[in-house]
Amino acid sequence: MARCYELYRIQSVQTNPQTLQAPKEFLELIEGEEEFAEIFRKNGRDSFSPTWDLSNAFSSSGWWPWAVIAFDEEYPILGYLMSLRHSMDEMRFTAYSLPSGYASRESDTPVSIVCVRDRYIARRLANDSEMFGPAWEALKTKADDSYWLCLTESPTVEFLAELAAR
Repeated sequence: MARCYELYRIQSVQTNPQTLQAPKEFLELIEGEEEFAEIFRKNGRDSFSPTWDLSNAFSSSGWWPWAVIAFDEEYPILGYLMSLRHSMDEMRFTAYSLPSGYASRESDTPVSIVCVRDRYIARRLANDSEMFGPAWEALKTKADDSYWLCLTESPTVEFLAELAAR
């Protein structure tokens, strides 16, 4: 079963230019933070602030994701996800093991987080792929003007085997 938590988009003000450079806007998770951090730790990542890299990526991109869909593990599904995407700015992907700013177009690149631009794309993904069904069920009643983290169940073994056979 998928669980959703609201992400808060916060604007920061930097008063001292010699301090640590932080994104001007960032996502903050209040509820569910420990659960998300545990997934990061389980995957060998620093759990100090799981949303920090996401905030850095989106603060200069021109759009913030309506939904951040996170799986418990990584799966070699980048090629499959790219085939579901109608345009480059519909969704973005990353994995717990990848360094910030890593870019790859290899179809077997691991993915564990899918950032979806809006609810319409999330609904279409659920219609097009069973792996997004549980996330959409949890997200479909969520507000359009908020941002959401959805911790969802892993794709089925059968689904992953079908993808691997393609």
